[in-house]
Amino acid sequence: MTGPSSEPVPGQVRPGAALRERLGEVRGWIFDMDGTLVLGDRVNHGLAPLPGAAEMLTWMRGRGVPYVVFTNGTNRTPAHFARVLRAAGLDVPDEQMMTPASSAARSCWRGGGSSG
Repeated sequence: MTGPSSEPVPGQVRPGAALRERLGEVRGWIFDMDGTLVLGDRVNHGLAPLPGAAEMLTWMRGRGVPYVVFTNGTNRTPAHFARVLRAAGLDVPDEQMMTPASSAARSCWRGGGSSG
């Protein structure tokens, strides 16, 4: 793996050529929020970004690689979760945050729903 400056990321195993080729064909990413980009603290309900998460999102944006962040949380809006991530240091726009409800709404809006 390489970081934003194309330098190897310390402690990371460098992927083989076949894996790099497959990753180069990826058209976009879906990141799970908790445990992938941030780690939740159940004591004070805060979030701490995991090492490399902010740099990864910056790297992807700089290369025009689309991504969304998904959470299985249903008690808040996507905009709320995006604000929480921004407060934790991750620049996630509201429109790139998804919840189960927002995902279902998008599917129905695009004609993916069925009335029976």
